[in-house]
Amino acid sequence: MNIQTLTALLVVPATNTTMKPELAAHWPELGEILRVGIPRPPRPIVVQDLPAYRAATLAAVQPFMEARPDIVLYGCTTAGFLAGPAGDRQMCDALADAVGVPAVTTAYSMVEALRHAQVRRPAVVTP
Repeated sequence: MNIQTLTALLVVPATNTTMKPELAAHWPELGEILRVGIPRPPRPIVVQDLPAYRAATLAAVQPFMEARPDIVLYGCTTAGFLAGPAGDRQMCDALADAVGVPAVTTAYSMVEALRHAQVRRPAVVTP
């Protein structure tokens, strides 16, 4: 498959308005990017929110099934970090199962990039 014909389903919190243009800018050869905004509480997400947030995420991707994306990009770093590695993997697997295509998460991708770069002691800055 040619990357220019790839359709990506970007799944982000409803308040995230930057990831889609950032992806397009950093990956211009990517084909179509469909954005799904996940409803979230009007405050920072906490661990107790994760079950409802997961259910809302899986419900939010359902209308995009007809678009037949080639990959799911899960861009909720907060939920990925709060869920821990196992919970992030479960969310990734649930999205892949729901949509029927491979899925990746920002949390897992960040860890893999650090491993690849052999970073042993990262410094993390967050808003």
